[in-house]
Amino acid sequence: MFIYNGFSQTPTRNFQAAGIDFFIPNIDDSNLKQVEVAKEALKKSYKLSDEDIERFWITVDGLATEEQANMFANQRWNLLHLFYALKSASWFIDHKEDSYTKKVDYFLDEYLRISKDGKLGVACKFSDMLFINSGIKIALQPYTALEFKNKSGKGTAGWSVKACLVDEDYSGYMHLSMQYLWYDSENGGTVYVGDKLTQGVVFETKTDDAIELTQSKYDERMKNSKRGSDGFGSSDVKH
Repeated sequence: MFIYNGFSQTPTRNFQAAGIDFFIPNIDDSNLKQVEVAKEALKKSYKLSDEDIERFWITVDGLATEEQANMFANQRWNLLHLFYALKSASWFIDHKEDSYTKKVDYFLDEYLRISKDGKLGVACKFSDMLFINSGIKIALQPYTALEFKNKSGKGTAGWSVKACLVDEDYSGYMHLSMQYLWYDSENGGTVYVGDKLTQGVVFETKTDDAIELTQSKYDERMKNSKRGSDGFGSSDVKH
């Protein structure tokens, strides 16, 4: 597997683990080349225009406290990334009619977190999802694919991988799609930029095109099936 690191941390493997760890990008505002790449990638990921991005900065500047403004000074792209990556069920249900300004304000007050070392993060609630642009592109060997799996630490903390398969001919940035499915209002659903979020496992694939059959030819091909056409639960012990 070959990678292009656009604006993230290079995926790592611990010991002889099968999975390769992928991170939430920590975008360095002082690295102009990294910012330029990240900007175009995030615009595509979240279908943003330059006007949308400018609107976000103006709204944040009008709402942020002095402490927040100081924290955002060198992390504006991380802030934008986390805001648009969050797909909140409770937000949609309770605030879907709110104005854009209220939604940004709600994010700053309810979701945004700042670590002790000044990194930005987001505190997810039950059923919230994150759709993170990994900042990484991959080139897979022929007849292989990459599947994202939970890290044990994230899985036991309530995180679940959602859309997870990357085909060998995909050439865009990979996205890390995660959902928080645990009730922990303190910190279980909190992740920060630079955190390991998930692990990718490369496996071999067998390509097999679909060949359409008539009913009679299908029945002939499957005539020795032991399972038959009975569906869910049909093989369970009956009491």
